[in-house]
Amino acid sequence: MTGRPGPDRAQSALRPDMQGMTRDWITIWQSEMNAASHDTEAQEAFTRLVAIWAGMAHMATSFIPQAPVYERPDATRAGAPEPPRPAPVIAAPDARDAALERLARRVEELERRLAQYERRPDERSPTDPELAGDHSA
Repeated sequence: MTGRPGPDRAQSALRPDMQGMTRDWITIWQSEMNAASHDTEAQEAFTRLVAIWAGMAHMATSFIPQAPVYERPDATRAGAPEPPRPAPVIAAPDARDAALERLARRVEELERRLAQYERRPDERSPTDPELAGDHSA
């Protein structure tokens, strides 16, 4: 060993310290932002900049085409009655409507019969049509 740095040591000495440079860069920007936050001139300049941006945004929105507004004729605005409108369209009857009505009637009939069977035997009338039929199976 001669004590001289080898080629690897020489190259590593020339390589920049990226983490150290990053820390320095962040430190510089933190101090700059801290100073700018206390500087009244910088605050005023930033406020003017934001006002300019807002004005430009407002101006840009004025170029967007607006939807047309429906205007009524002068006669209707003056209090004249509105012209008659056509009657609303009624949906055409559907074959399923009749089936649903039959189903609803059948459910009502079954509920009536169930209510008769749920009564106590002493409350049942012997003349009830549901009880009058032959129930033997």
